[in-house]
Amino acid sequence: MAAVGTFPDPVGQKAGEVEMAIWDGIENVVASQKLPFLNVGSYRVSLVKAEEGMGGLTKEPYFRATYRVVESKGEGSTSTGTVACVVFKRDKYGYFLKDIKNLCAAILAVPAHEVTGELITGIVDTDEAIGVEFQIDVTSEAKKNGLGNVTKHRFFAVADGGANAPAPF
Repeated sequence: MAAVGTFPDPVGQKAGEVEMAIWDGIENVVASQKLPFLNVGSYRVSLVKAEEGMGGLTKEPYFRATYRVVESKGEGSTSTGTVACVVFKRDKYGYFLKDIKNLCAAILAVPAHEVTGELITGIVDTDEAIGVEFQIDVTSEAKKNGLGNVTKHRFFAVADGGANAPAPF
């Protein structure tokens, strides 16, 4: 039996008499949390969580970093305090490992060539990196084929005062 809601019905039923069949089966699903991505701008962020796994229909590997915006610069940039994320999935262009390496280098405040699988596992499996601040610069560029834009993220350490960043905070 469908539950009765309290929403007014646009086809003339009285308020409180609308059957909420749209909610049938809600007890059988698992809630998901989708976080926003950052708008174009420059950000100092604090790591909330890093995770890896297998996802999607093809069970492809992914790496996800969730962070809180500490400071933002740029017109239209995402608000301070917002919790957002970046997700890397294996792709046909080979950016998957390169992007993860750059992000982890920023989190660990080490040169990218020093990032190893063991260090990445440490970020994911321990709480030691939670709260670490790093910088993200987000840009949007036209695709080479002219059909739409591509959003790019560049990651920089701030433990060294952002010395590697083009515009440190």
